[in-house]
Amino acid sequence: MKYIGLTGGIGSGKSVIAKIFECLQIPVYYSDIRAKQLMNTHEDIRNQLVDLVGEKVYSNNILQTHILAQALFSDVAIKNRVDSIVHPIVRSDFFEWAQLQCAPYVILESALMFQTNLYTYFSEIIFVDCNKQTRIQRVMARDGLQQHEVEKRIQMQPDDEFCKQKSQYIIENNNTFVIPQVLSVHAKIINK
Repeated sequence: MKYIGLTGGIGSGKSVIAKIFECLQIPVYYSDIRAKQLMNTHEDIRNQLVDLVGEKVYSNNILQTHILAQALFSDVAIKNRVDSIVHPIVRSDFFEWAQLQCAPYVILESALMFQTNLYTYFSEIIFVDCNKQTRIQRVMARDGLQQHEVEKRIQMQPDDEFCKQKSQYIIENNNTFVIPQVLSVHAKIINK
């Protein structure tokens, strides 16, 4: 079985592309969703986050994301430590999940493919490309953020050109037809 990575910047439309692959019967592991689940249920993660941030990071056994976010954005060392706690467990969880799938390939969808060198675990990477202004508008509409907040998040992500160079497939999602592009990528992966 092939392991394929799917990535793109915030607001690029990764989730929409992933849903199209699911319509083609390709299993997709949504790393952000699963990471949040694991942060609430995985004992090692919970214990380490409490040690790092304090008891207040959980209330009634539920992760207080606003408290964690406050800690992450206030200190880069805390962010790096949280990443080193969560990412290896999510990666391991993905590979366990992948072994249970019955498909010619599986996809891991993650915005952090290149920041964490996650891409090195995959045979091929699909990058969802979208212009900055469209991304900003999408995220503002989706998350209710101000433009400067979205721009700050975009600045924290790797440069699109770097991501394109590291990717085997690029899907343009600038309000264009994406289904034919996904079908083309799917056929190429299947026929390799």
